[in-house]
Amino acid sequence: MWLAFVANRTSPGVYAGDVFTTSGPAFDAVPFNSANVVEATVGTATLSFVDGNNAAFAYSVNGVSQSKAITRQVFASPGTVCH
Repeated sequence: MWLAFVANRTSPGVYAGDVFTTSGPAFDAVPFNSANVVEATVGTATLSFVDGNNAAFAYSVNGVSQSKAITRQVFASPGTVCH
């Protein structure tokens, strides 16, 4: 299942919004009729940033709620420096 999340800033370092999914014709359908694409809201999600490299991702989708710690993968030193 593919999900999308549009996050709006709700307070410093916190972004929240609805989680949705879409259904419709295959992306390579010829002709592609965008009127047949349907969006459905299936939950909510929140991103809470601790700093430029660490955050918590909390969500509830179809009645299932979880929270995950997420960390930026740093490819070169010094990484992210927040100002």
